[in-house]
Amino acid sequence: MNEGKTFFDLPQAQTVPAGSRYAVEMGDGSGTKSVTHEDVVKAVGGDLPLGDTKDLETIAKDNFVNAINEIKRRTDSASGGAAIRVLTTDPALYGRVVSVTDGKTTLTGSMSYTGECMITGILINGNLTVSASTEEGDTAETTVTVTNYATYSAELDTRGEYNRIDVKTAETGLYGRTVTVSNGTDSATGTIGNDGTAKIRFSFSGAVTVTASDGTNTASASLNVSGESVGVYSVNLQLYHLTVTTADKKLNGKMVTLVCGSYSRTGTFAGGVAAITFDSNFMGECLIGASDGSRTGTVKIHPVPSMYAYSVTMTLAVVYSALIDFSKSAPDKMITYADDAEGMEHSFASWRDMPIFKDMRPCVLKNGEVLYYLNPDNYTQKADRTAADITTLGNDVMLEVPYRVGYSIEWVNTGKNLLKVSVTNEPDNAAFKYDAFSLDSYNDCDRIYIGVYKGHCSGNRAYSSSGKAVTVSQTIDTFRTWCRAKGAGYQQRTYGSLKLMQCLFIISHGTLNSQAAVGTGYVKSSHSAGVNTGGTNAYGFDSEVIRTSAPAYMTDQEHQVKCLGLEDFWGNYWEFIDGLTSDANRNVMTCDIAKNFVTNGTGYKNNGNGGVTANIANYMKLPQGGSDAGFTARDVSGSDSTYFTDYAFLSASCLAIFGGCWDSALHAGAFLLSVATAFSLSGVSVGCRLMFMHKEEPKETEEEAA
Repeated sequence: MNEGKTFFDLPQAQTVPAGSRYAVEMGDGSGTKSVTHEDVVKAVGGDLPLGDTKDLETIAKDNFVNAINEIKRRTDSASGGAAIRVLTTDPALYGRVVSVTDGKTTLTGSMSYTGECMITGILINGNLTVSASTEEGDTAETTVTVTNYATYSAELDTRGEYNRIDVKTAETGLYGRTVTVSNGTDSATGTIGNDGTAKIRFSFSGAVTVTASDGTNTASASLNVSGESVGVYSVNLQLYHLTVTTADKKLNGKMVTLVCGSYSRTGTFAGGVAAITFDSNFMGECLIGASDGSRTGTVKIHPVPSMYAYSVTMTLAVVYSALIDFSKSAPDKMITYADDAEGMEHSFASWRDMPIFKDMRPCVLKNGEVLYYLNPDNYTQKADRTAADITTLGNDVMLEVPYRVGYSIEWVNTGKNLLKVSVTNEPDNAAFKYDAFSLDSYNDCDRIYIGVYKGHCSGNRAYSSSGKAVTVSQTIDTFRTWCRAKGAGYQQRTYGSLKLMQCLFIISHGTLNSQAAVGTGYVKSSHSAGVNTGGTNAYGFDSEVIRTSAPAYMTDQEHQVKCLGLEDFWGNYWEFIDGLTSDANRNVMTCDIAKNFVTNGTGYKNNGNGGVTANIANYMKLPQGGSDAGFTARDVSGSDSTYFTDYAFLSASCLAIFGGCWDSALHAGAFLLSVATAFSLSGVSVGCRLMFMHKEEPKETEEEAA
């Protein structure tokens, strides 16, 4: 006992064994009390930042005082505690919360987009759990044992043995939709969120396809997934978008349709704009169509996989019609315009800037490709008024009809005294004929080129060249062979192209008297030979220039004529017409497809003879009519000033020549068609005219779509 001694007189102990007691002045004012050593350690330890100090009481720190000193030393050296540097290469954890916990106390941080998170101020000892979770709820965790105030490292990764695809899309129609990853055998799925993203884990490899559907269209992307190690992949799912604009107010509220084979998508015009979304089933040639109920419009595009946005302008097709009333006989009084021609003047000047007519252009064509376009007023010049080479063989001067134009030649009544002649720029209308655009199959060409000049042949090939002698004294078979020798698509003048140009003449001139409307041509009866090509180069497109500067040329029968861009539309030399013959009963035999042309008409379509029972030859009053037989003669009781004002012939078992020659006089014109010469004909006044039929093929270039 230490009776009679003060607290400060007592000897100082060097150790505090278990079971010792302390005298403590209580902080709550309750006086001095006795407290066991164990209670002091517990109480003091509870106030220390490291919590329970039991694990500090090692052999080296076998008493409470040494433990307190160790705590202080570590606190001073650590400047606020331990730290854990958390690393990841898992993109799904970027920006996510990282937690450190001992089960009671939790500290957090945020994973940077470089894959690092530093959590400091850790004053907890022992095994700590470090974890982070992806947006989808996948959690990665690891354990770090903290023993002192130092910096520790940890790595997190949710992928494990899985690959992951990060899917992005701007297609709002895919939001909330299932997205599937598949290699053809195995698959995994996810859901695209309202932010346009999805993350999908999967364990397979190889060629992988990622797909998602909006219910109508399927967006897809492909990639190769390595089987050697896990990885993170990214894809962007896109659909294809078409914007169709129109200035035609009648189309507002109307449907527009995109068609490719058996696939179709639709949109609706509002404010002159319609939008259509489509997918990869529409690669290749696509047709866009719309109708206001009476007229249609069509446009073609050729989507390619690498281009996702397309824009086209929709214009409704035109239908120009002329009603020819055979109860009248004056050729300039017989025609009344109908459909989109209604209200037009009966002169080419009023038609030159109208659809179809404004798009026909003279050009220089070589090996089936346009080298340049020509000044329509003067073919010796390019469109930019610089000099053009139109005399070198191979530089063929041609009239381009740049898109499909259909025609119709049909009797309106059973009495066959009212004939309706129509043309349209709609590319495929069952009511119209497209044999002018039929090379290997019906309507398989997207544009045609007709020789401006009568043919000049050299080296067993036919050309359309200025300043050349017209080649004659060959059979239709030889000319056909020489035209085709130019290469695929080249042909001799077809009956389909002739009928088309005749219909265009009627509509654009409003008369049946072509010589009076345009010019008589080189046809004077006293002529004994024709003239070289190129005489009309500076005449204008329809002889309008020369008609103003030298009007006498148009009536003196001494000068060539140019009509609708073609020199010698009539006169100077006859030209063979392929695809039209007659049989022994004078039935009109026609062939639509150029590759099937034969001289004697074998295999041709029989269109009847219109009641013609004997060979006929005179000025035509009535044609056979019908879009097949066209303007082949049926009644030749006219004159040089009535009805068609041109001569016409129909005999048994004959081929066709057209236009008249240097001495045809008033017999000549746009309707002088003679089906009255032997299949073996070879004459000094008969030549040929070259054609090129451009076979339409899908384009694999991206500029086609804009």
